[in-house]
Amino acid sequence: MPLAQMVGWFGAFGVLGAHALLTLGRWPSTSLRYQGANVVCGGSLLIWAVSVAAWQGAIVNALWAALGVIGFSKSWRSRNADSNAAHRATSQQSGVRADDH
Repeated sequence: MPLAQMVGWFGAFGVLGAHALLTLGRWPSTSLRYQGANVVCGGSLLIWAVSVAAWQGAIVNALWAALGVIGFSKSWRSRNADSNAAHRATSQQSGVRADDH
């Protein structure tokens, strides 16, 4: 089996698996795992679509992966903001200024 086909099957099952985990409530839509799966698997399907000149699929999967990048970055920033807020709260409770770290 050619490499592009293997990459395409990986992407197809990955997207399906990520969507199943989302639908079953195992992964929230804002999780880094879900958004990362969209980026990696959408990109995999993009590679396959380009290799077989399926341009409609290439465009859809390029957009899918791009939306995954946006979702991943939003989730990453939110996660870091929550972590920073927790760190500031802990520092304030212990009497240490957040600027001292």
